[in-house]
Amino acid sequence: MKARLLSTVLFCVVAGSIGCHRAERPAEVRHDVSEAQRDANKEIADARKDAQDKVADARRDVRNEMSDATGKVNDASREVAMARIDGELKVAKERCEAFSGDEQKSCKDAADAQYAESKRRIDITFQN
Repeated sequence: MKARLLSTVLFCVVAGSIGCHRAERPAEVRHDVSEAQRDANKEIADARKDAQDKVADARRDVRNEMSDATGKVNDASREVAMARIDGELKVAKERCEAFSGDEQKSCKDAADAQYAESKRRIDITFQN
């Protein structure tokens, strides 16, 4: 009994699978191909849109990073320029020590004036 039931089930499975491999009608094939092509075109268009969005985001990120890097370079360059004029002021004031009285005061005033002018130029050069 079990053997007969098993052979019947096996026959149904084999018969069902043989029927699945029949050719479809040409109109049905054209419809399926057209639908598959439409789906593929939509997937391609969606992928292109996603790629464009990612490229735009990447370009925006690069612009932001470049802007940040430029700001850091400017800040560092400003610090170097300020260190240079600070050093020049100290040297000039030390040279003024060779004088006495009004000459020393005039010398230090000139050094301070030169420093103020140099600082103004740096501030203009490195405006953010």
